[in-house]
Amino acid sequence: MCQIIDAVITILGPDIQESTRTRTLILDIVRRLASEEDEGIRVEAIRCIQHFLMFAPEHIDVPELITQFRTHLNSSRRPLKLASIHALYQLVQKDALLYPR
Repeated sequence: MCQIIDAVITILGPDIQESTRTRTLILDIVRRLASEEDEGIRVEAIRCIQHFLMFAPEHIDVPELITQFRTHLNSSRRPLKLASIHALYQLVQKDALLYPR
Protein backbone atom coordinates (compact mmCIF):
# COMPACT_ATOMS: atom_id res chain seq x y z
CA MET A 1 0.00 0.00 0.00
CA CYS A 2 2.80 2.42 0.91
CA GLN A 3 4.56 1.80 -2.37
CA ILE A 4 1.35 2.54 -4.27
CA ILE A 5 0.85 5.80 -2.36
CA ASP A 6 4.50 6.66 -3.00
CA ALA A 7 3.96 6.07 -6.73
CA VAL A 8 0.87 8.30 -6.65
CA ILE A 9 2.91 11.06 -4.99
CA THR A 10 5.60 10.69 -7.64
CA ILE A 11 3.10 10.75 -10.51
CA LEU A 12 1.18 13.75 -9.18
CA GLY A 13 4.35 15.65 -8.30
CA PRO A 14 3.78 19.41 -8.13
CA ASP A 15 0.04 18.93 -8.76
CA ILE A 16 -0.22 17.89 -5.11
CA GLN A 17 0.03 21.58 -4.16
CA GLU A 18 -2.97 22.51 -6.28
CA SER A 19 -5.51 19.93 -5.11
CA THR A 20 -6.38 20.33 -1.44
CA ARG A 21 -8.57 17.23 -1.43
CA THR A 22 -5.92 14.99 -2.99
CA ARG A 23 -3.21 16.37 -0.73
CA THR A 24 -5.32 15.85 2.38
CA LEU A 25 -6.24 12.29 1.40
CA ILE A 26 -2.63 11.35 0.72
CA LEU A 27 -1.38 12.90 3.96
CA ASP A 28 -4.09 11.18 5.99
CA ILE A 29 -3.19 7.79 4.52
CA VAL A 30 0.53 8.32 5.02
CA ARG A 31 0.04 9.44 8.63
CA ARG A 32 -2.01 6.35 9.38
CA LEU A 33 0.59 4.13 7.78
CA ALA A 34 3.35 5.88 9.74
CA SER A 35 1.59 4.98 12.99
CA GLU A 36 1.32 1.26 12.19
CA GLU A 37 2.93 -1.32 14.44
CA ASP A 38 4.74 -3.01 11.56
CA GLU A 39 8.22 -1.59 11.13
CA GLY A 40 8.32 -2.23 7.38
CA ILE A 41 5.17 -0.20 6.88
CA ARG A 42 6.60 2.67 8.94
CA VAL A 43 9.81 2.61 6.88
CA GLU A 44 7.80 2.83 3.65
CA ALA A 45 5.65 5.60 5.13
CA ILE A 46 8.82 7.59 5.85
CA ARG A 47 9.78 7.22 2.19
CA CYS A 48 6.35 8.51 1.18
CA ILE A 49 6.80 11.50 3.46
CA GLN A 50 10.21 12.17 1.90
CA HIS A 51 8.68 12.30 -1.57
CA PHE A 52 5.77 14.40 -0.37
CA LEU A 53 8.24 16.88 1.12
CA MET A 54 9.81 17.35 -2.31
CA PHE A 55 6.53 18.57 -3.79
CA ALA A 56 4.57 20.20 -0.95
CA PRO A 57 6.77 20.83 2.09
CA GLU A 58 4.65 23.74 3.31
CA HIS A 59 1.79 21.33 4.04
CA ILE A 60 3.71 19.21 6.53
CA ASP A 61 4.43 20.12 10.14
CA VAL A 62 8.21 19.75 9.95
CA PRO A 63 8.94 20.17 13.70
CA GLU A 64 6.46 17.38 14.46
CA LEU A 65 8.02 15.26 11.74
CA ILE A 66 11.50 15.79 13.15
CA THR A 67 10.27 14.73 16.58
CA GLN A 68 8.83 11.57 15.05
CA PHE A 69 12.09 10.80 13.23
CA ARG A 70 14.07 11.40 16.43
CA THR A 71 11.98 8.83 18.29
CA HIS A 72 12.72 6.33 15.52
CA LEU A 73 16.44 6.90 16.08
CA ASN A 74 16.00 5.25 19.49
CA SER A 75 14.50 2.15 17.90
CA SER A 76 16.33 -1.14 18.15
CA ARG A 77 15.35 -1.80 14.54
CA ARG A 78 18.05 -0.78 12.07
CA PRO A 79 15.81 -0.21 8.98
CA LEU A 80 13.66 2.25 10.91
CA LYS A 81 16.75 4.10 12.15
CA LEU A 82 18.22 4.28 8.64
CA ALA A 83 14.99 5.53 7.11
CA SER A 84 14.79 8.25 9.76
CA ILE A 85 18.43 9.22 9.25
CA HIS A 86 17.92 9.51 5.49
CA ALA A 87 14.77 11.58 5.97
CA LEU A 88 16.49 13.91 8.45
CA TYR A 89 19.44 14.24 6.08
CA GLN A 90 17.05 15.20 3.26
CA LEU A 91 15.51 17.89 5.48
CA VAL A 92 18.94 19.28 6.36
CA GLN A 93 20.02 19.33 2.70
CA LYS A 94 16.82 21.06 1.64
CA ASP A 95 17.19 23.75 4.30
CA ALA A 96 20.85 24.23 3.45
CA LEU A 97 19.90 24.86 -0.18
CA LEU A 98 17.27 27.40 0.85
CA TYR A 99 19.86 29.57 2.58
CA PRO A 100 22.88 29.82 0.26
CA ARG A 101 25.90 31.77 1.36
